[in-house]
Amino acid sequence: MKKGYLLVTALVLLAAVAIFVAAITSFVSNTSSLRVSKEKLFMASNASMNGLQMGTSYIAHFANSIGGFNLDFNGVGSTSFSSISWLQTNTSNNYFTSIYSSVDGDAWKSALSVLATDSNVLWLNKIPQVESLFDSLQASGILKVIPDVVVIQTKIPNTNINSVYRYFIVARAVVGGKSAYSSGFVVANSLNKYLYFTDIEPSNIYFTTGELIDGPLRSNDVINIDGNPVFNGFVQAKGYNITPGSSPVFSSGYETLSAEDIAKMNMAKIASYYSSEINSEVSAPASIESAVQSGSSFPMGIDLSGLNWNSYGFEEQGSWFNWEKGGYYTPSRLASMFQQDLDNWLNDNGLSYSDLPQNVQDQYQKAFDAIKSIMPAVKVTFDSNGNSKTMNVYYSDTPIVSNVIAAINELINNDYWLWYWWYNGPDFSDVLYVLDNVKSNENIWNQLFTINPVSNSSVPGTATLTPEGNDAATLMGLSSPSPINFNFNGVLKTSSDLYISGEKNQQGSNDKTAYVSGKYTLYTTQSAYIQSRVVYNDANTLFSASNSNWLVSEVSTSMIQELRNSTCNDFLNIVANDDVTLTSDVPDNMKLMASVYAFTGSFSYEDYDNYLYGPKGQLFLYGSLMQHKRGPVGTFNPYTYENISGFYKTYAFDWRILGGLPSNMYGTPSAKEKAILLSVRTVY
Repeated sequence: MKKGYLLVTALVLLAAVAIFVAAITSFVSNTSSLRVSKEKLFMASNASMNGLQMGTSYIAHFANSIGGFNLDFNGVGSTSFSSISWLQTNTSNNYFTSIYSSVDGDAWKSALSVLATDSNVLWLNKIPQVESLFDSLQASGILKVIPDVVVIQTKIPNTNINSVYRYFIVARAVVGGKSAYSSGFVVANSLNKYLYFTDIEPSNIYFTTGELIDGPLRSNDVINIDGNPVFNGFVQAKGYNITPGSSPVFSSGYETLSAEDIAKMNMAKIASYYSSEINSEVSAPASIESAVQSGSSFPMGIDLSGLNWNSYGFEEQGSWFNWEKGGYYTPSRLASMFQQDLDNWLNDNGLSYSDLPQNVQDQYQKAFDAIKSIMPAVKVTFDSNGNSKTMNVYYSDTPIVSNVIAAINELINNDYWLWYWWYNGPDFSDVLYVLDNVKSNENIWNQLFTINPVSNSSVPGTATLTPEGNDAATLMGLSSPSPINFNFNGVLKTSSDLYISGEKNQQGSNDKTAYVSGKYTLYTTQSAYIQSRVVYNDANTLFSASNSNWLVSEVSTSMIQELRNSTCNDFLNIVANDDVTLTSDVPDNMKLMASVYAFTGSFSYEDYDNYLYGPKGQLFLYGSLMQHKRGPVGTFNPYTYENISGFYKTYAFDWRILGGLPSNMYGTPSAKEKAILLSVRTVY
């Protein structure tokens, strides 16, 4: 099917049912001097709104999954901003005079300061396909009046960089000599367009008094509310379980989702889409090296999924076993030992594998697969002196081995052995001896490489990848440990568990902070573990100027607004196919600045119900949170609503996600051929 035909089809559909337009709120302003009939006023308003919708559909057609919109402002339909008379403030009848003279004109003047009035615009009526479509719609009676539709480029605030994630559309219709203008910002339909999104809400996890959800919320399940939490954004849920006597605050309203609404968006679809798109942004280190040698400057991310662990195993060193090249106890050897132990037990008891109950077979297979797939976890740290832009990458065997031991113990403790074999289940002591002695060598992380932006550059941008010696280079498939300068897009992918932390201590041994300076995406096909505060360096600079203790204090609503009004350019995505977990050693009044995804799992705090240590204070999340099943982060007294263990929540949406992310933000796919229309306004 030809591309042009697809475009016309999309526009016709939009004109009929506006399928590409989401979240439209229209406010119509009148003036006493307007002297047209109600019929003509209605026609002008409808025509301009139709133009706005069709302009949105046109832009949506050029929406990429990565990079926003691929619009050409130098091709057909391109014209200078100054050539369109009704956009000029020195004419008597123009759009800007109309909108600036409205009740909230000052706010609009500020909002529209990002328009690139010195750049070309797209006048859609000058594009032959669109012009032909408008004529046919008018001839068929669908359009009574043909509107003028103009797409204006926007700039990233405080820069001269035009955004490819956000455009502004103005549609003008003239009826009886009078003009009506409908306008709005069109942004990429980002996957993380909610502050909070879940598929499943466990019945024992609540929103409660003292908690703030400051941004759009959506749950495909019934949300549970006990007390008086505050929801500052629009709330959508399958249903609402509100305990008697509770008075939640829905500042922007709420609605109940239908089964049809729920079917359209879920984490399985988001996960499938994300994982398929992110792979186009990453390359193995060896491929990066080859690309650089061939002179390529294409932006690339780092894919650590193919690290060559085949020749690695555990070797006895003193009182523990260490993971190293040439180690005797490789994962395959340990798996063979584990299988042999079970085979010996079956033979001794005259049984076959098929005689075991299904749940025992399942647990055995889980442990067997875990042993075979032993691969060190990856750890990413950001230097914590508040200025450095260094990202460090390490690996360690300890975390994944702990998971394998847990799987073996689950099998050993199965009731089958107790009730049918009088405790005489298989003896897996040889395998456990090795793994237990690996675990005793905790917290030893081996450095793999560092990433440093070149000169005054930032991430994304030219950066230096420096392997930590010959072994690290060989492991990554590189020809040597020499530094590699390449165009780093900020994306790192791993098929290992991922740990994120600050590198150095701040206030004490358990009080580390990771300062993110630049724009990064950390993606694991397994689970992610957050071990320290994660804050944007720009935010730290902003708040430290007035409060040097802000890291250990609670974040107020005024601070949230201050951050939103700032020129913060740092951004972080933390993406996991499974769980995202705050580990037990995160500090009180935890701060996490990131967009977090847990595609098949949950976001939680692993010590959420540890009453021994009491309450941990505020968990401040700035960004967005998407999880398959809601995980717990704390508990509260059901009578006083006092936080008694773990954290209470203050979540604030980073509106840059909808306002148009910087054009060099990678690792944040959006929906193809979809767009969102925001801040719609009609004026005369």
